[in-house]
Amino acid sequence: MTEEIQTQAEKESRRKDFPSIALTSVEQTRIEIGKFQRQLLLKLHKEGHFTSAAIKQVERNMDIDELQLANKL
Repeated sequence: MTEEIQTQAEKESRRKDFPSIALTSVEQTRIEIGKFQRQLLLKLHKEGHFTSAAIKQVERNMDIDELQLANKL
């Protein structure tokens, strides 16, 4: 799971390198919700509330949602 956390941190830093584009308030809100969900997922993992397999499945679903949003932009 440590590798996944590091991978996530690398993804976050790469996102900052992309040029800014104008987003609607709904798009901005969806992005902020995604960030919150990832932080919460990490917290729940650290606290041992879910198995690594469950965390990976949720993270995979979040990745798909994020990609779908990115494709709409």
